[in-house]
Amino acid sequence: MVLGMSVISFSTFLLGGQGLRFLRMIGFNWGVAQSLTIPIMIAGIGFGISIPASNNACIELMPENVSTITGLRGMFRSVGGD
Repeated sequence: MVLGMSVISFSTFLLGGQGLRFLRMIGFNWGVAQSLTIPIMIAGIGFGISIPASNNACIELMPENVSTITGLRGMFRSVGGD
């Protein structure tokens, strides 16, 4: 989960104004579409790493309530736009 959240944090940094300046400073002179696509793709990789691990951690804490946990986590993901 820590690795996934670190990747998400890095992609959030890249989406910010300072992150775009950082990318241009190291030689990536992309257009607007590429400047948004690449960090969002990196964030997706981070979510793919952290979400299953956190789901498994929740289920390990309360195995008798698996259906409730997965239902609530699915609802929060839908509402949160993940």
